[in-house]
Amino acid sequence: MDKLKEACPWCHREVQVESGRQRRYLCPFCKQEFTYTPSPPQAEGNPSAQRSGVGTPPPADFVETPFVKDLADRTLLYLQDGLHVHLSGPAGSGKTTIALHVAHQLVCCPRNTVT
Repeated sequence: MDKLKEACPWCHREVQVESGRQRRYLCPFCKQEFTYTPSPPQAEGNPSAQRSGVGTPPPADFVETPFVKDLADRTLLYLQDGLHVHLSGPAGSGKTTIALHVAHQLVCCPRNTVT
């Protein structure tokens, strides 16, 4: 196994750990135990492992209802006027999807005027 250096969560000094394997370690400096968990490798060809970027269009199943269109248009107007926008709501309500939709409109259609 390859060796990596990971910061101890207690004293923040570098401790040598094994890559690709989760296990408990004892920091030789502060004598505190911690668990090192390696991050999962992301496959380059796996689209589910890649995050949606600003320049990508909204997903094919994105439905722009009158409510969503109004919300996106108002958000776009606020941003074009230099104001900050805070989208809030429960988890899974579509805040990130709307934000990416608006960002796509800002990047791909910068002269897009909302009427």
